[in-house]
Amino acid sequence: MATTPQLLDHMGNPITSAFVGAARERQSAMVRELHTDMETHPGRTLTPRRINNILAHAEQGDLLPLQDLAADMHERDGQIFATLDQRSGAVELMPLVITPPDNATAQEQRLAAAAVDLWQAAELNVPGIISHLMNGVLRGFAPMEMTWSYRNNYQLPTLTEAQQRWFVCGQGDITGASVQARASRNTLLLRTIDGGAEELRPLNWIMHMHPAMGGYVSRQSLARVLVWPYIFKHYALRDLAEFLEIYGIPLRLGTYPITASDEDKATLLRAVAEIGHNAAGIIPQGMMIDFKEAASGTDAPFFGMTDYMDSIIAKVVLGQTLTSSEGKHGTQALGNVHNDVRMDIAESDARLIGQTLTAQLLRPMIALNLPVPAGARLPSVVLDAGRDEDLAQYADTLPKLVAVGLPVGVDWALKKLRIPKPADGEAVLQAAATPAAPGTQSLQAAAQANARKAQSGAMLRAAMAAMALQAQAGDTPTPKTPPNLLPDNDELDDIVAEMMDEWQPAMSPLVQPLLQELDTAIENGESINSLRDRLPALVERMDITALAALLTRAGFVASTAAQAGELPFDMPRGN
Repeated sequence: MATTPQLLDHMGNPITSAFVGAARERQSAMVRELHTDMETHPGRTLTPRRINNILAHAEQGDLLPLQDLAADMHERDGQIFATLDQRSGAVELMPLVITPPDNATAQEQRLAAAAVDLWQAAELNVPGIISHLMNGVLRGFAPMEMTWSYRNNYQLPTLTEAQQRWFVCGQGDITGASVQARASRNTLLLRTIDGGAEELRPLNWIMHMHPAMGGYVSRQSLARVLVWPYIFKHYALRDLAEFLEIYGIPLRLGTYPITASDEDKATLLRAVAEIGHNAAGIIPQGMMIDFKEAASGTDAPFFGMTDYMDSIIAKVVLGQTLTSSEGKHGTQALGNVHNDVRMDIAESDARLIGQTLTAQLLRPMIALNLPVPAGARLPSVVLDAGRDEDLAQYADTLPKLVAVGLPVGVDWALKKLRIPKPADGEAVLQAAATPAAPGTQSLQAAAQANARKAQSGAMLRAAMAAMALQAQAGDTPTPKTPPNLLPDNDELDDIVAEMMDEWQPAMSPLVQPLLQELDTAIENGESINSLRDRLPALVERMDITALAALLTRAGFVASTAAQAGELPFDMPRGN
């Protein structure tokens, strides 16, 4: 059963179908004076006293002076413009996706797919929308006006940028607004030219709130923080311009007779002022111009002030300084940390904008166009702020974790590494066949030969035991090897392989004295010549008894096997 989801406006109030028809026209068009009202540019004559008055008016609901001041700051200060543009650009580059809710059902996934088609049919200028909404970082909020029309088989919106200076806070005695709107300091109303205000019509507005700090709307603007470093910086720039205007020019001091008239005094003053630049001038007889020491000093205090204010602006907007300037004591590691801080802020910005586009744009579009199954959750707009992971680190770590038994899901790994899941039948990369290392084949052949030798040795011992039993019974052993008893290989090699299992115990009495002397020489720091002189004496301590016994036993076994006729080839036999 399909239902219509409950629509809410930007303040969370329910929207009824009666508002849909009114939303086909722009509300601001009814207040034409808004489009012709010019900015006041308070930044031209800014003083600390005037800043306090502007901030106080904003807290009382009059946002116009503060919004005009924010526009001047954005336009006149290169550091503010650059840092805000950097912060906005980080969000604009994030891909926008419409995602179903977590653990979505099949119905919810189909609804999300239909929402993607609906979004594409609207042909929205997504980068422009995000760029305008990011103006709310400085202003505290960013409005966009919507009008709805039927096109591409859907009821779709057309978005137009709106100015923050069009709005006032719902506070005080504002004509044209309801009592509830006037009482709420968090309600934004459309300003009218006569000092009144109108409530915003549902479905006509996207009102993105981007608070830089907590509190009422009038106190959430980042401009309230930036205005102080802005004015101090421009005071320093003004003083620097005055310093450069007189730097290197000597002080000119004019003297006039006590009987000089006001006209003569004005002539002298004009000559003193102009002679510094023109290097020429005339004065009445009896007057003098005295040149004192040229103006001196340094620009370091002025630039120190401007640099300090720029660093404060960067910290306020980006949370750090090294991604907005070269820095003086920065390192690559510190720069990476600062960039992580900047990306944390960008992720927060993206989350706020995604929430606004979901609640105030996507969900009204779904409600007006798509049947929604009862109980189904709606999809969301997400700006993918995921950071690229270090593939080399994961390529080294994941195999080790899997090897110790840690269960790692394939879907999680693909999502973490930002690798899309391949479609059915899509060609995928595979590891190239690794050629055998040099000597691998010979090692495999040696292992197979050792196995054959062990089998042959066991069969040979069994044959010798059978011959011994026959001899005790008085039977004459047949000098012919039983058919298929031994494999087709050399039994002498088998005897040698069996004897080689005991080579270490046999060789130990022979080489152990030499190893002991080497260890002693190393510990004592003995020279190689001294060790070489003592080598002949070691022969007496090298016991060959075990090795001789092993070789004797091997010879006896080989001789016995030959006399018993167990060797497949002719060899001399004893009498």
